[in-house]
Amino acid sequence: MRKLWGVAALSAAVMGAALAAVPASAAIVIYTSPGAVSPSDNVQFNDGYPNPANPLQAETNHGTLVTFESNELLYTPSSGQARITGTDSNLTTLTFYLTNPALAMSEVEFRLTDPNGNYHTTATIDFYDQFGVATTLSGFTLSNGADWFSAQGTDGSLISKVVITTADNINDVRQVRVTPTALPLNEPLVPEPSTWAMLITGFGLVGAAMRRRRGQAAFA
Repeated sequence: MRKLWGVAALSAAVMGAALAAVPASAAIVIYTSPGAVSPSDNVQFNDGYPNPANPLQAETNHGTLVTFESNELLYTPSSGQARITGTDSNLTTLTFYLTNPALAMSEVEFRLTDPNGNYHTTATIDFYDQFGVATTLSGFTLSNGADWFSAQGTDGSLISKVVITTADNINDVRQVRVTPTALPLNEPLVPEPSTWAMLITGFGLVGAAMRRRRGQAAFA
């Protein structure tokens, strides 16, 4: 009996850990053209002008704070303008997220600009959901002038942060727009396929132990 209970307890622990570790299914859809989403808030860069900072915080037109981070000091060329760059007027990486940890973005939109069209560099953009899982647009070749990027959370997914990485310098990131959304207090846990496999294995262990015990009792 102790052996059977030991197997059952182990299986229950495996199944419990699996359920606790796996978030609800979620999806982030990425677009590479303007107007695909309609974010509610425009980021207005007042901090960083005339003094650069890293991280740099900016407020939207509805008062939501957005934090920007990079591998260099960040600068906004003039107060109230809709663009952010490095102190050398170029950027290679930029991360941004809503400053309030209780908020995430249901929609986000921005554009990367190289007005001179000199680089034709590539950009990789990671949109992280509220569980830290990234949906990635990898190796996108930027065109002359400007390229729009946007994303939208679906199936319960929200965007917790955006990470932009370029293979070479770009001039700046402009017209950042977000739709702030409160994170659910209690996320529903929906098992993924891999978790179902763990659950089935756990039930199989319990069933096998019970069959062995019945067989031993009949032989006795």
